[in-house]
Amino acid sequence: MNEVILQTIYFIMSYLGIIFFFFFSINWLSKGWLMTFIKAKASKGKKLIVICHGITGTYYQIGTIDKGALKFKDSDKQGQTFTSVKREDIIQTMGVQGIEIDITNKNIIQRGQARAGCDPIDTDNFINRIIMAPSVNDNFKQYILIAIIIIILLLIVNVYFGFSTLDILENLKLQGVIK
Repeated sequence: MNEVILQTIYFIMSYLGIIFFFFFSINWLSKGWLMTFIKAKASKGKKLIVICHGITGTYYQIGTIDKGALKFKDSDKQGQTFTSVKREDIIQTMGVQGIEIDITNKNIIQRGQARAGCDPIDTDNFINRIIMAPSVNDNFKQYILIAIIIIILLLIVNVYFGFSTLDILENLKLQGVIK
């Protein structure tokens, strides 16, 4: 295979790997919102984002409205149906329609409505415990982090100079200096 084509394939593969890594990292950090948003945007208004609030957290699903009933699959991949969907319940999020659902009480959350399952006193106590928690200053963890960063930098330098050394050797072979 021609060397130029091979280098082009390596170039494209490396950039595609970086793009996919960052895309799936952002999707993981946003708890699946990015992929759900792309699916809803690609459906051109046929589907909407269902923002499911539960006791353990918030997750995002794709749903459809068929004859006034919202249909979607929850985190257990079981079909859920809400029959009392009104036009006022639907919100706009970045150009995509969405609706907020309280999974614990099986109802739709309107704008400005507090969701059930959240006790403001417990939440305030939880935040105060987090603020007042003693900080952990462990020097051993800092040494490990510094060692990991140094190892990563050494690997990057090794890869860079390793490839540049291979290129130099290849050029010397092509010129006939070494065999």
